[in-house]
Amino acid sequence: MAVVVYPETAFHFTDLSANEIDMDSTHIVATDAPGNLATMNSTLFQVTDGTGTVSELRANGVHFSLSSYEVASLTADASGNVLTSAIKPTVIIDSSSSPGTSNQVLSSTVTGIAWADAATPGLAAVLGVSGDGGDQVITNVTSLTLADTVTSLSAGSLALGGVTLGVSGSYLTVSTVADTVTPRTFDLKYLPMVVNGTTYYIQLFV
Repeated sequence: MAVVVYPETAFHFTDLSANEIDMDSTHIVATDAPGNLATMNSTLFQVTDGTGTVSELRANGVHFSLSSYEVASLTADASGNVLTSAIKPTVIIDSSSSPGTSNQVLSSTVTGIAWADAATPGLAAVLGVSGDGGDQVITNVTSLTLADTVTSLSAGSLALGGVTLGVSGSYLTVSTVADTVTPRTFDLKYLPMVVNGTTYYIQLFV
């Protein structure tokens, strides 16, 4: 049978399982046998278990603590936005109540958010960034300069450190300065070159 004790300072209720309820001028405390507490006073409502985990409802938000250290809180700003230091949900539902599918991302719909397929940009989109590839789409790249600064590619030719190859049937230009002073010895080797299907051999000197 439950026992009711009325001392000078508080009401005290208990049963044979050691569950207790105390009420005084400042707060109400409910305790069960394992030591779980529920406390309500003029500033907050607090629920505590035997491990020290605490949930508090205060005027400025909901607060969660572990061993007297606050680990999370839910508050709100003047616009009604919920603020928290971290979020770790199992599922996020978008404005259409959809949990999305694998590899989708949350995307703004101007009036809300929705799950959408992640964008995979092609090369044209990459070269469309200002300053890359002359800011042209991939079908209209007029020139490209490589990082070594001596190799360039354009619609008309390929330049490799002083050697320029023109379009088919056009030209081959060697812009390096000829050495007209140093004697050279024929090395009995030849450099093959194909022009219009015919192979020609250029003598090599050392």
